[in-house]
Amino acid sequence: MKSPLGLEARLPVIDIIKESAVKMWQQRQQVLQLFLPVILVMTMIDFLNITYFTPDEPVAGELPPVESMAANLLGLLFTLLMATAAHKFTLLDSAYWPRTALHLPGRHEVRYFVRFLQLVVIAVAVVVIASLPSYAIGPPVGDVVQMFGIFFAIYVLARLSVTLPEIALGHRTSLGRAWDMSKNNGGALVLLVVILPVVLTLPVTIMAVFSQDMLVRLIGIAGTYFATLLALIVMSTSYQFLLNFYEPDSPVLKGRNAPANRQDDDDEPPRGLNDEVQEPESGDDDSEPTPPDNRPENSGQNGRSGSFDA
Repeated sequence: MKSPLGLEARLPVIDIIKESAVKMWQQRQQVLQLFLPVILVMTMIDFLNITYFTPDEPVAGELPPVESMAANLLGLLFTLLMATAAHKFTLLDSAYWPRTALHLPGRHEVRYFVRFLQLVVIAVAVVVIASLPSYAIGPPVGDVVQMFGIFFAIYVLARLSVTLPEIALGHRTSLGRAWDMSKNNGGALVLLVVILPVVLTLPVTIMAVFSQDMLVRLIGIAGTYFATLLALIVMSTSYQFLLNFYEPDSPVLKGRNAPANRQDDDDEPPRGLNDEVQEPESGDDDSEPTPPDNRPENSGQNGRSGSFDA
């Protein structure tokens, strides 16, 4: 894929990480309002799962308890809600954000989950296919081939996940489009989409799993989800950079044209934070002025504000 000028994008990894962290910090009040409820719910689910439902010494080949599997499914559901809300938070005007990430799932979450399953199946297939020769070759060369297959699967997964934010906004997109858009940025996307989330979540995950202190465990679990939120914002910012570079006129990121959260196509879309209400200038008003004697005394106090407050 090339830009209208025939150029190819190069993702600025450091700038994207920095911009995402700054956005999350500068809009921390909105972040807490949107994501704190769902993070608290997921924290309690994981805490109960780790502390009470997961056996201390799992038996190989034995399924985990039903309570643990139910907790994992609930955690996956709430993670989907947080992911789609994080993409909308990063890419859309605030008028199109959900009131909170803790809401009933809709078709956007379903499509997001279906695409996620597609990516998992593709990654597993790549690993299996790449590992087949290793069984015939045998170690140690076979082990090297198998490791190469795993690394290639990660590379493919990173490139194909670049348009996940587009699905969260309610737009249909193909795997071919993701592959074209991520051309020559596979290494950068591996850093941003795969390695960065692991680096961010690993320390707090260790706290959550291995700490015997209940408070430290709760902090670790919550920290894991806040780190995951930052990683989702980084993914959205990477997608935004590529879309603006290759398709600067795309309607995907135009707030009023995005289908996300639209209740009725015939309704007037909500205004954003920076949209101004146009007031007629005094010289352009064709209506007759009110006679001086009939003007209300406090008419100056009833003027409308020029913009909407957050």
